[in-house]
Amino acid sequence: MTKTEGDGKIEPWLWDHYGWEMNFVAQMQVLREAKGWSQTEFAKRLAENGLKFHQPTVQRIESGIRPLKLTEALTIAEVLETRLEVMLRAASVPMVYDELAEYVAPGAFEFHVRHAEALLDRVSLMEDHIRELVGSYHAAVEQNGDVEPNEDLLAVAAELERTNNLIRPIAANAVSAIEEAARAFDQLPRKYPPRLREEPDVEE
Repeated sequence: MTKTEGDGKIEPWLWDHYGWEMNFVAQMQVLREAKGWSQTEFAKRLAENGLKFHQPTVQRIESGIRPLKLTEALTIAEVLETRLEVMLRAASVPMVYDELAEYVAPGAFEFHVRHAEALLDRVSLMEDHIRELVGSYHAAVEQNGDVEPNEDLLAVAAELERTNNLIRPIAANAVSAIEEAARAFDQLPRKYPPRLREEPDVEE
């Protein structure tokens, strides 16, 4: 929410504690001008894409006295042929720094560890399941005396079991290798500030 100064002017960017919107609008203006669009032309193109914008609206946004809605920002990025996340971070060193520092923090490979463990679990489950199915098939054939087992089907099932047995140690080794690599990565010295931007004060 904006506020009015003593001289009646609206203070720009008052609501934008983290600088996200300021970065977005800076990129919006740069990209708009790079395309040779005036504020009027830009407003027209946005209106054609569903936003009820006129030149004064664009002017107020670029001057920081009119907040953007998320749906508006998505449409603006689309009209400018870019992505929302690019426009949010491109103009700010602290913002990109903080995003990078968070991305390379300890635990970055946890996702890969979980997926490798899940793969090993699925391989183990398949091994048990195919044996159960083959055993059930043999039992059903024996109970029905006038049916012969389909050897082609059993051959393919045996090949599946053989292939699965080849994959299982590979999956187990992958889990061990990824876990070891993840531990080494987590122990890297990180002699830089964990973030550059300070959290904004929250009014009680």
